[in-house]
Amino acid sequence: MNESRDYNNHGAELQKILDEVESAGQQKNEEKKTIVEPEAETKRDIDILNLPPRKEVHGGHNKRTTFKLSSASVRLASVVIVLIFILSVSFYLWGEELIDVISRM
Repeated sequence: MNESRDYNNHGAELQKILDEVESAGQQKNEEKKTIVEPEAETKRDIDILNLPPRKEVHGGHNKRTTFKLSSASVRLASVVIVLIFILSVSFYLWGEELIDVISRM
């Protein structure tokens, strides 16, 4: 019998705490509504017909052009440079003999 009174007492306490939490949540929602309303009032109206020329707005941006190279592009460029180097050294060393060998192929 004593246990049923404790359960009833706990139920009443829990209900009281739940009511407090719900009322606090409603108060916070009301506060949020009052905060949001002034922001909506401060929204500026932009006159589309009275805008500055595009040249004035975007004319001051003098950014340096950058090139992005992937690793495959770097590899290709390095292979081409090495081949040109090998051909130029071989032409310097063998000259006419190299041209004759290439023409016979």
